[in-house]
Amino acid sequence: MLPARYEIDTRLPEAPDTFAVAGLRLDGLTHVPMVLRHEKSDASADIVDLFGMDADVGTEAPQVFVYLYSLPSGKLEFENKLAFYRKQQRRFGLEGGLVFSPETLSIRNVRSNWEHSAFQTRDGRTRRRLVHIYQSERQAVIVVFSIDSDRFFSKPLFQLVSENLQLASNTSGAA
Repeated sequence: MLPARYEIDTRLPEAPDTFAVAGLRLDGLTHVPMVLRHEKSDASADIVDLFGMDADVGTEAPQVFVYLYSLPSGKLEFENKLAFYRKQQRRFGLEGGLVFSPETLSIRNVRSNWEHSAFQTRDGRTRRRLVHIYQSERQAVIVVFSIDSDRFFSKPLFQLVSENLQLASNTSGAA
């Protein structure tokens, strides 16, 4: 059983290479310098925050926020968080002149029983976010890629999450 709140610093030699909680699994943690923070917000929600710590972080501060909700008990909390990000919805250009699509940094290891949608947001002058929503019968997940630039494709943290994050494929919520 995991504590209600804890952190993993992947720069430490004893850091685990895999993290799993509430139907979510992320492999390859030690390949990217980061701090992972997990918090149980209530019986139906888990929050996983990843903060990039590579030498190139600078002022961009790459972050990934993952909100996991058990359904139907976490439906209201999920809808409230989604409404928060929808209020900030705004399009913006991506590095290299690329155009945003729902596949931009989408989670690669998602089975067909999950519905997926995505959109962009802006928060303040510089903070840009790509918001991905995944829903199955028993869970809802919001994955937010956040950075103070347009360099979403240059950040190892974002690539790691997009390529290695896995969501439960069954209805029990186990990863």
